[in-house]
Amino acid sequence: GSFTGLFQELRSSVSPGQRLGAIALLHMFPSARHLDWLAERLDPEREKPFVEYQAAVGLLQAVRGLPKAECLTLAEALRRARGLAERLTTDPPRTRVLDTADSELSAKCKPESRADGALS
Repeated sequence: GSFTGLFQELRSSVSPGQRLGAIALLHMFPSARHLDWLAERLDPEREKPFVEYQAAVGLLQAVRGLPKAECLTLAEALRRARGLAERLTTDPPRTRVLDTADSELSAKCKPESRADGALS
């Protein structure tokens, strides 16, 4: 559809502002298919700090918006993002967003416990 075309065009742009537009689309419409691309935006050698921060927010939105079936994919994307983010230690807000995403992912993806105490 038109979303996919627009996203692909913005995502592959040389302009940080246009890549930011692609990230904004993922804020609104989280997609497991694009988690790796989002994680790669946290590379300080490839992106501007404001793009990196918004990519971290996009990963948090994905944790909140994607189903539990994507827990493993989300965990791998967050691990990749953190590895890249740690190359630049002077940006605590970005790291805090990743910390929030990690803790929300842990809560979302922990094994179900039955409230009535019965074995499943």
